[in-house]
Amino acid sequence: MKRVFLTIIALVVLWSFWMVLGQKKTKAHPSLVLGLIPQASLDSVSTNVEPLSKILSKKIGQEITIFVGTNYDAVVEGLISKKIDVSFLAPAAYVKAKEQSKVQAILQAKIENVWDYHSIIITSINSPIKNINDLKGKKIAFGSSSSTSGFIYPVYILTKGGLNLKDFASYHNEEGGHNSVILSVARGDVDAGFVWDEGVEIFKRNYPNIKLNLKEIIIGSPIANDPIVVREGLDEKTISLIKEGFMEAMKDPASKEIIFKMYGYQDFREVNPEIYKDVEKAFEEIKKLDL
Repeated sequence: MKRVFLTIIALVVLWSFWMVLGQKKTKAHPSLVLGLIPQASLDSVSTNVEPLSKILSKKIGQEITIFVGTNYDAVVEGLISKKIDVSFLAPAAYVKAKEQSKVQAILQAKIENVWDYHSIIITSINSPIKNINDLKGKKIAFGSSSSTSGFIYPVYILTKGGLNLKDFASYHNEEGGHNSVILSVARGDVDAGFVWDEGVEIFKRNYPNIKLNLKEIIIGSPIANDPIVVREGLDEKTISLIKEGFMEAMKDPASKEIIFKMYGYQDFREVNPEIYKDVEKAFEEIKKLDL
């Protein structure tokens, strides 16, 4: 009887030991949250969330759940509060998050076969506008207030050129993004707008039935493409797995197609955060303005 009792005790101890190991394993490998925002449209993200989650979970080796925010601010707040672990961000959104938390840029996206882009003025092909000085007294459409090429960088360049927003007849932010700015200019609702240089070509591909008679004027220096950002406090092993997972996803035709459909990303590479210094400078200058 004593032997049976001791056997039962041993089994209980062994069971408890395995339960503790199981709990530790669960804690060591929690679900990672990927924060996304709709870039072209909500449909382009929502229809691809589930397949992307499954593919990345397999590539990274941990379960990936996806949070879709309404804008960059929602995702930035998630990173700061550590409710989101990793995200695709625009350069200005990354800088904003970095100011409030020790987020890290770990990868950079390749878009339209290049690793950087320009902010541009778009206006009618027949418009007399040739540079930023010609924008005085005109009606202007900016992109979202958190857009790097649609607002932050253009206002920085305008300020450096001695212009301020009061020099325009009117201006507003198109929270619908680059597509909304392009449509406003194409319809003649405004005289000019600010978008990123590949935005018009992407618009033409997505909306071939809409005729655009626009000219493009490059302003400022190149801006480094979007970073993939991880939150403060994520351990190095997990960060390494995320890097490897996203790089592997770009070698898989199925996942590469999904990521391209959602964001136009063609590849990823490791990134030196120093390449976003110009955006940080622009962001600092914008904060000094009474907007």
